[in-house]
Amino acid sequence: MKKIITAVRDLALIIGSTILLIMAIETAATVLVLVGNVRVVDDLVDAGLGDAPSEGLPDVAGHGLAHPSPWLAVVAAGAGGVDERAAVGGG
Repeated sequence: MKKIITAVRDLALIIGSTILLIMAIETAATVLVLVGNVRVVDDLVDAGLGDAPSEGLPDVAGHGLAHPSPWLAVVAAGAGGVDERAAVGGG
C-alpha cells in the first residue's frame, strides 16, 4: 500500500511540475508578444503615425519577435500545453 501511495505522490509531483513548465512557456510567449507589440507602437509613433488610422499604416517595424513565435507554439504543444494542430494553426 505504501508503494502505491508513493507512486501516486510521485506522479502528482511530475504532473504538477509539467503544468508549471507549460505555464512558464506560455507566459514567456505572451511576454514576447507584448514586447513585440510595444516595439511596433513605438516605431509607429516615432515614424509620426501615432494618429493614423490602422488600415493605412505601412510596415515600419521589424518583425524580429514574430518569426520565432510559431516555433514557441510548437514547443508549448510538445510540452503538452496545447494540441499540436491548434499550435500550428490547423484548428
